[in-house]
This record gives sequence, C-alpha cells and structure tokens, in this order.
Amino acid sequence: VPQEVSITAGDTLNIPLIVDNPLDTPIDVKISVRAPDGWKVTPVAPAHIDAQNHRYYLRVQAAAPAEVRPDWQEFTVSAESGDKTIGTVPLRVQLTHWSFPQ
Repeated sequence: VPQEVSITAGDTLNIPLIVDNPLDTPIDVKISVRAPDGWKVTPVAPAHIDAQNHRYYLRVQAAAPAEVRPDWQEFTVSAESGDKTIGTVPLRVQLTHWSFPQ
C-alpha cells in the first residue's frame, strides 16, 4: 500500500529512507526513482554499506511542478544490489495550492 502525502505545487518533496544490510558481507546499493512527468528528481549517489546490521540513511528529493494537478502523482523508489531489487517504496503525492510543511 503506497504512503500518501500532500505538498504545495512548486515545493520540494522529501522522501526519507533507510537501507539495511542484513548480510555478513558489504553491499553496493543503487537507488532509482520513477517519478511522474514534470518532476525534477535530484540524483541519489550509489551507497556502499559495509557490514551486517549497518544502515544507510538517505533522502530523495523531487521538485514538484508549479501547477496543481488533479490526479495523484505516483512515485516508486527502488534499491538494487547487484542485479537484484532489494526493496521498493511506492508513494502517492497530491499537489495542492497549500499544505503543511514536510
């Protein structure tokens, strides 16, 4: 079930994430973001997570279009290690004229 959030048109969406490494070996993680047309996503650098029980904290940022849109804006943030997807976070965003700050 996707999380839902409202932001003001023209503001920046912040998506805080945690990537856990449950393995006894280091992993390299690549983050990808599928965003609706008109959004400008700041690229996320690949991460190297050293050992078991270590976490990598990151924040995905996306600048929203300046105009309000009537439909939910669908995002998917995915983490990949090697050739496998290790996690996916769906998010629905409503663009409004006004909203509480994130």
